[in-house]
Amino acid sequence: MNRAGTEKASPLPKSVRVKKPKTLRLYRPQPEFQDLDPLTKGDRILLNKIGQQMAFEQSNFRLWETFHGKALLLKALGEMELEEIEVLRAQKRDHLRLLKLAASDVGAGSHPMAPTVEVATISSMGLAPALDDPRIDFEQCLQLMLVAELVNNEAWRALGDLAEIAGDDEWAERFQQAAAEAEEHLACVRTWIFDRMVDAGLEEEE
Repeated sequence: MNRAGTEKASPLPKSVRVKKPKTLRLYRPQPEFQDLDPLTKGDRILLNKIGQQMAFEQSNFRLWETFHGKALLLKALGEMELEEIEVLRAQKRDHLRLLKLAASDVGAGSHPMAPTVEVATISSMGLAPALDDPRIDFEQCLQLMLVAELVNNEAWRALGDLAEIAGDDEWAERFQQAAAEAEEHLACVRTWIFDRMVDAGLEEEE
């Protein structure tokens, strides 16, 4: 009996005791390691942008794979247009190789990619389910590809400008060449959309 005259409660069995949550400790680099990054600020910014574009280009390549399959299934493109897609897909592969080479050259092995790279991957995933939806007709597929290529074009231009600002003239030139090819891809999509608008107008007149 305790002083209050009540019986003292027995302790809970270990199996049902509530464990105190562990305190999370945020990682902070030690002072002696903070200045070991061999990259300049410009290189870090450029490398993060390369990582973003690489993530988007991978998703963009898969989009074109899906689009090509849907075009074949629906028999929506002619032989010449299908050949254009084959050329386009080959250039997409070259762009991916270019970005991997650039990342290695700038210093991907010595500097971790920023969280913005993951954001680029997630943001580009939204188009894939829509493109693969059987309820989406081919004209709507073209609109989705237009969105993807508009974003891709701006990203390549920005990458070329950033490399030029960073003083890396060689990579700036190579990125600008990729941007020119990306602009051709965008022109293809725009042409296919325009042709279908013209065909739809002619059918209504008949």
